[in-house]
Amino acid sequence: MEIIFTDSFYKSLKKLTWQQGFIYKSYALFRYDIPRFIKNIWTFRKALWKFEWFDYTYNLIIFKRSLEITSKNLNKYGIEVNEHRKLKIEKINKVIELLNNHITDNYYDRIAKKYNLSDNELFSKEQINEMHKLENDEWIELWEIIRISDSYKKYYDLVKDNKNINWEDYYDGSDMRGWWD
Repeated sequence: MEIIFTDSFYKSLKKLTWQQGFIYKSYALFRYDIPRFIKNIWTFRKALWKFEWFDYTYNLIIFKRSLEITSKNLNKYGIEVNEHRKLKIEKINKVIELLNNHITDNYYDRIAKKYNLSDNELFSKEQINEMHKLENDEWIELWEIIRISDSYKKYYDLVKDNKNINWEDYYDGSDMRGWWD
């Protein structure tokens, strides 16, 4: 087999070499990096304004905001096949919903609404337990979606065993590592 380098290869190599130099890095700093930094400050301004180090809820707020941006842009600009992109967007939106429930701590209100309780009525012990169970179940669901689904794990196990399978039969949109376009 003969390997031939064309002019486009050398042009690409020259461009890569140029991008490693001081002049280009200085140019990129002012052209791309600083504007992106300012844009990110503006995008996350509300979350940054409220941020405190001592409560993990503030980290969840920033995470939720970044997922909102990801979901919106995957939906608008995504180039992946619609079927798979929609699975990702659905899972991202579910994570956003679960994060919002946890951030706003709306479990008390949801249980009160379920049992038609007024503001001054007290919860029974069973209702309090149900509220805590709902919160814990949603917390577990949140991290299950982010890490990996059972069907996707099954795909990885089959691949590991050198089975020839189609990943699309197993992919359900979970596993945050795949939430890019």
